[in-house]
Amino acid sequence: MPTETVELLGKIFEMCIIPLLGVLVPFIIQWIRTKSATLAANADNELSKKYIAMLTDTVTNAVIAVN
Repeated sequence: MPTETVELLGKIFEMCIIPLLGVLVPFIIQWIRTKSATLAANADNELSKKYIAMLTDTVTNAVIAVN
């Protein structure tokens, strides 16, 4: 690829994709929480529910920290 194309793609990534991720993070977190609530509702024991809650907290905290 020509150098100009690589530079253009880098600028597009910096100006469009990265800010878009910041906008999408609340939706991603809400989706994770919704899916984990569904899993917890279908879980058959308390240990499973505990680990689902721990995993949800860990993943959402990591997504927030990275953003």
